Amino acid sequence: MSYSKKSLIIVIPALLVLSACVPAVVVGTAKVGQTAMEERSAGNVVDDAFITATVKRLFAEEDFDNLFSKSSVDTTEGRVLLTGSVRDHDLVLRAVKIAWTVRGVKEVINELEVKDKDLKTRAHDRWISTQINTKLIMDKNIRSVNYTIDVNDGIVFITGIGQSAQELDAVIEVARKVRGVKRVVNHATLKDDPRRLAQ
Repeated sequence: MSYSKKSLIIVIPALLVLSACVPAVVVGTAKVGQTAMEERSAGNVVDDAFITATVKRLFAEEDFDNLFSKSSVDTTEGRVLLTGSVRDHDLVLRAVKIAWTVRGVKEVINELEVKDKDLKTRAHDRWISTQINTKLIMDKNIRSVNYTIDVNDGIVFITGIGQSAQELDAVIEVARKVRGVKRVVNHATLKDDPRRLAQ
């Protein structure tokens, strides 16, 4: 995968300025190499990394019912997806409230589940996620870098930006065919979606 060294030099200092939080830098730099291929701009990639890292940091600082380890946070152009399993509904509301406090958040998509998920289920979810991501990477007709896959209790959540309705349908079909998938929930948008164009 190729990318401009100049872009790397510019983006990393920007991350350092945005937050002194170490996770923000880690998440941000991991995405830098993909920026040239992503539908998101380099600025959006950095902003999304900052939002994701900040929400995770706040979850860790609150440390209520191990929310940090029991939830997943993904951000695409300011749209934050929360997935995972927590003990009760009050924790769901608290998590959503925390996410809304972070600068730059435009929408919070709450897919947190009130359920005690065992280790076997968590391991199977990771297996499903790996299978889907591998298949997307191998498909030459899908720009996989634009998609994020989260799995919770066999339910697949898709976020990202599709090049076309046909590509997005293909991504959904790939997810549906993986063994153990109960349902696929699509939160991805298309690159010509009015919500993106209005930014």
